[in-house]
Amino acid sequence: MKLNRPLCVLGLICVVLTVLAWFVGREDRTSKASPDLSKVLSEHSSVPNPSTPIFAKSEHATQPTNTNAEEETSSLENEDQRLRRLFIEAVGSPPGLPDDDIEPYLQQHGRSASTLLAAWRVSGSDQYLREAATKFPDDPRVQFALLTTTEFVFGESGDNPLLGDHRKWTDRFKQSSPDNALAYYFSAEEYFQQKQPDQALKEIMTASTKPVFDDYSLATMQDNEYGQMFLTAGHPPAEAQVEGFMTAMWTSGRYGYNMRWLGGDLAIAEATCITNSDLSGAQNLAKSAITLAREMRTGGFCGQSPLFGFQIEETALKKLPPDVPLDWLGKTPSTALVDLAREQEHLRATAGQFLKAVDQSTQPEILEFINRAQRSGDMTAAMQWLTALHPTR
Repeated sequence: MKLNRPLCVLGLICVVLTVLAWFVGREDRTSKASPDLSKVLSEHSSVPNPSTPIFAKSEHATQPTNTNAEEETSSLENEDQRLRRLFIEAVGSPPGLPDDDIEPYLQQHGRSASTLLAAWRVSGSDQYLREAATKFPDDPRVQFALLTTTEFVFGESGDNPLLGDHRKWTDRFKQSSPDNALAYYFSAEEYFQQKQPDQALKEIMTASTKPVFDDYSLATMQDNEYGQMFLTAGHPPAEAQVEGFMTAMWTSGRYGYNMRWLGGDLAIAEATCITNSDLSGAQNLAKSAITLAREMRTGGFCGQSPLFGFQIEETALKKLPPDVPLDWLGKTPSTALVDLAREQEHLRATAGQFLKAVDQSTQPEILEFINRAQRSGDMTAAMQWLTALHPTR
């Protein structure tokens, strides 16, 4: 399968943001409480402590020299502090807006599929998703959004007619996005849930032939619908840009649980093959699971999806004979597991370096990082640019 190149480079920052979220603890999106940043702030002293007022006087402003220059320097430092804090808080818990702040945006920009989906993701209010599904049932972004809701993933659709027929929505997604492997992975998981494993495996094989693996995160980020929504709600431009960017990062990984269930079903099928001494079948299933896992890790996903990708691959590898070289893997499963652990450790180190760079960045530097990422879609290059400005000593 050929990866969508801009989405490939999006993957690293999503993994980094996921790892950073381990540091600050993700809160429920409906909660208005700030995440506990004490651990992060104690380790990175350049970010002000939450108990320190944002407009606390800078130490440098106590020098008895040019008062106006000192006040200007202090103001700039406080703007930098505010934006750094906002960025780090958004890593732990995605920004949000109440419905009252969202409706004016919809009145100005119309109730299209994209604006309604943005309203749903920023507010967490399902009314906007229901409206989008009713008005735009054939839009692949709406179909994708429905398929990644908690109700779909955990079978809690209840009496909601929009969410009651999973197969209808997965088939619609396949029809509207015939080149998108995700549509066929969603379909495969639905077949597993319907106790039709043979049909599910056919869908997985079809997914492996598709040219793209698109969760619409790049297009969403570049549209900047979220940032405009925060701006319309009266947030300062710099803060709105950060909030919009971080919202896009968080919402692009909503479907990780769908793929986690699919990885679990593949693992069960793999174990059954091994029990029945069907090593060839077990290898084919492991190969399919690892292909899925690597797409999740490098295909541009945020939130929990990269972590689930690591879990899926690790589970598939552990079920295979550990010391038998596999041509399609290029190594033994035991060696592959060591390499996988090394890769995770490298990403954790990268996360730490990036976080330290953010802690030392000025407001213009953070905004330029976001601009670079949004313009090119190359998150890796944008991260490297920011980290190089503040190398770890």
